Amino acid sequence: MEGLPVFPYDVSPALAALGERAEGLKEEGPSAEAKLRLASWLLGEAPEPDRRNLGRRLGERLPGAEDPTPPELATLLRAARPDAALGAATPDAAALAARLAAPPEESWGTLEFLALCCLHQRRAPLPREAERRLRRLMGKFEVFGRVFDRYDADLRKGSDAYADLLVYALLSLALLGLYDRTRNLNVFNTALKLNDLLAGAGELLVEAPEVLAAFAALAGGRSRLEEWYASQGFRLPADR
Repeated sequence: MEGLPVFPYDVSPALAALGERAEGLKEEGPSAEAKLRLASWLLGEAPEPDRRNLGRRLGERLPGAEDPTPPELATLLRAARPDAALGAATPDAAALAARLAAPPEESWGTLEFLALCCLHQRRAPLPREAERRLRRLMGKFEVFGRVFDRYDADLRKGSDAYADLLVYALLSLALLGLYDRTRNLNVFNTALKLNDLLAGAGELLVEAPEVLAAFAALAGGRSRLEEWYASQGFRLPADR
C-alpha cells in the first residue's frame, strides 16, 4: 500500500457541495460565456456517472464539452484569468506537442502549462520534457504545499502569487492523467493530497472553471481510488 493515503478518503460531501455551487453559479460580464465554455470542458475530465449526472442537472447552462483547439483554449484562459501569465496561442495540436516536448521557455505560466498538459493528455502521453516539468511541479507542491502562478525555466518561482485554486485543480487533473499511464502511486498520492486541499477550500471556490475543475478532480480521484482498492480485494476506508 506504499504511496497511498492512510486517511479515510470520503469526498462525497465536497462533491455534493460543489454540485450545488455549480447549479447556483451566475457568471456575468463579457467573459461569462468563455468561463462557462472552459468549465464545461473541465467537467469532461470527470468520470462517468459524475460528469453525466452533473451535466444533466446543469442542462443548457453549459455549452458543449468537446475539446477546445489549442488557440481556443488560450482564448478561454485569457478570458477566465485576464491577469494570468499566458504566452502566444499555440496554433494546432502538432505545435502543442512540439512546444511541450521542447525545453521550457524562459518563463511558463503555471495555469497555461497545466491546461495544455490536460488538453494534450486527452490525445497522447505527455512528451518527456513536459512530464519532467509536471513531476517537478508535483515535487514543489509536496515540499512547500503551494504552487506559484509562474516559474522560470529552472522552476524557480517567478511570482509570489499562489492562491489560484484553478491551478491546484489543473495540477490534480494533470497528475491523474499521468497516473493513468504510469500507475505510479506517488503521482496518484499527490493528486489525492491536492484533492484534499480542494475539498477543504469551500467558499473560496467561486467561479465556474475552478468549481467544475475541482469537481472533476475530486470525482476522478475517488473513481481511481475505488478501482485500486477493488483491485486489491478490499474497500475504501471510508466505506468500512
